[in-house]
Amino acid sequence: MKVGWITDRPNYVGGAEITQRAFRQCAPERIEFTACPPGGVVPELDVYLAHNVVEYELADLERIGGRPVVWYHHDLSPWIAPEVRGWLDERARHIFCSPLQADNYVSKLAGHDLIPPAMDPSGFRPDVPQVRSGNVSIAQWRGHGKGGQQLAAWSARHGDVDVYGTGELVPGGGNLHHRGPLEEHQVAETLWRYERFVFLPTAIEPFGRCVAEAWAAGCNLTVNGNVGALHWIREDPGKLDTAGRDYWEAVTA
Repeated sequence: MKVGWITDRPNYVGGAEITQRAFRQCAPERIEFTACPPGGVVPELDVYLAHNVVEYELADLERIGGRPVVWYHHDLSPWIAPEVRGWLDERARHIFCSPLQADNYVSKLAGHDLIPPAMDPSGFRPDVPQVRSGNVSIAQWRGHGKGGQQLAAWSARHGDVDVYGTGELVPGGGNLHHRGPLEEHQVAETLWRYERFVFLPTAIEPFGRCVAEAWAAGCNLTVNGNVGALHWIREDPGKLDTAGRDYWEAVTA
């Protein structure tokens, strides 16, 4: 099966990019990927898989023609060109990463699928019991919606929080202690040291990968209702293990 891979060209690696990489790693052997960057969509492939599409223009997507397209929504996509969103809303099969995301999507769709981001929860589960203490928060601190002020208010009442991550809005001061960025391979072993993971976004987090990772790592969670991952943790945690397979079953159905 020849698959066109439609996604923006970001200047940093965030949750969406990690998820896309994980989905590709889960692909069946018969899948043949073709890159379809902005301005370079290749026509006449079997199916097109859309991810982040802020950089795309309508002319790019029109090259798909009548071929099937599956759009995996990583966020609420507020910056997509209206004509691009309209084309995808009408023609794509939609996969949302949580009910929270689907319920807050700007367009009312006739139908959609729900599949969480591909991840490996087993890689975050410690092999032996860990000695834990303290509070931690990990995020890409690139917007006010990540809840830096709420985290500061929580720490003022409950004590110190070690903060990891990058971005122009990394919270600090008072009881917040910025410990710097983390490489992906450092996240699990970092989480194992802490008793509690705190994340209080003011904007909707359609999923919130670090929340799911902290849960898998055995941390107690202090999060709010703006985190989409809570649905899977509370209602159907097994789907976090099968997301990669479920995605490709949807694509190849």
